[in-house]
Amino acid sequence: MKRLSIIPSVLTVVLVTCSAPAHAQQFYVGGGYGYTFARATPGYTRNLAFFVEFQSSEGPLGVRFEGNETISLLFLTANVTYAFESRDAQFQPYLVGGFGIPFAIFGEPGYVFNAGGGLRLRYFYSTLALFAEARVFRLFKSDEFRHTIAPVTVGVRVGF
Repeated sequence: MKRLSIIPSVLTVVLVTCSAPAHAQQFYVGGGYGYTFARATPGYTRNLAFFVEFQSSEGPLGVRFEGNETISLLFLTANVTYAFESRDAQFQPYLVGGFGIPFAIFGEPGYVFNAGGGLRLRYFYSTLALFAEARVFRLFKSDEFRHTIAPVTVGVRVGF
């Protein structure tokens, strides 16, 4: 039942983002590959990430809907991004953070919070950019189960 309480929040963010004029926002898709470091598992495991992002041209804020697969879990998250430079800058540092739900966590519902940052390297005058980011995911299943993982991801982002 707690999972359903997230849906109105996500829909509100989507509607607010999409209600801006079409020329005032940019749509991006991207994905990457990396490694995850976790306290519970020694060493590291692979990390796959994919996302859809909406960023306003009139401000530094954006909204990112993302999926991450790591340590045999799929995390679906809604995030807010904050870019320190304009989207036309060749180097663009940014922050990202949000909340979501993990799937396949031992059959019980849970939730996850995440925060981190990264750097985008835009390819000259195009909407193509390479990115590298590091984040921390804090997974909660119940009062007694908490898990922290730290994925580092490198990938590509394309704007439309």
